[in-house]
Amino acid sequence: MPALVVVGMLGLFLLAAGCMDFSKPLKISTASPEKTSVVYTAKYTVGDVAIPNPDDEVGEVIQDYDPGSNRYSTRTVIFDGFGKLFFYEGGTKSMAAAEFDAKYPYKRAHIENPYGLPTLNKAYSNRYNVDQVVTEKDAPLEGVKILSYNYQSDAYTYVYAYKNGSSWNYGTTSYTAARTDLEKRYG
Repeated sequence: MPALVVVGMLGLFLLAAGCMDFSKPLKISTASPEKTSVVYTAKYTVGDVAIPNPDDEVGEVIQDYDPGSNRYSTRTVIFDGFGKLFFYEGGTKSMAAAEFDAKYPYKRAHIENPYGLPTLNKAYSNRYNVDQVVTEKDAPLEGVKILSYNYQSDAYTYVYAYKNGSSWNYGTTSYTAARTDLEKRYG
C-alpha cells in the first residue's frame, strides 16, 4: 500500500508541475499520404493497327507494349487496294504511349500476328529520303528539303531550302509535288 501512495503522490506532483496535461489529446505522428502519380492507361494492345486520320491507308501496328516505361514498339504498315496489310518502310520504333495515342487516335484493325506480315513490294520507289536536302546541279545553294513521301499518292511534301554559309535555312510553307516531277527537276 505504501507503494501505491508513493505512485499517487508522484502523479500529483507531475500534474502540478505541468509535465502531464490530460486536457489536450496526444498528437500521434502519422506519415503524410504519398502523392499518387496519375498512371496513363494505354489505348491500344498488341496487334492493333492505329492510323492518324480516319481514311488513312498507312499506319502503325503495335508489336509490343511495356507498361513499366509506358512505351509502344511499333512498325509502319500499309493497306493495299484490297485491304490486305503489309509492312511498309523502316523497322521497329519505340514511342511513349501518350504521345502515340495522340498522334494515332484511330484504330483501323486488329491482327493476331503483328510480326508475320509480308513487306510491300513497291511498284515504284522514291529516290529521296525524309529530311534530305536536294538541289539542282547548277544551283547548289538552293533546293528543297523533303518532309515526307506518300506512297499512295506517289508525291513528296517539301519546303524550299536556302544555304547560308555552312547551314541550310528552310521556308515555312510546305508544298506537295508528284514524285516524278520533283525527281526530274532535282535529278
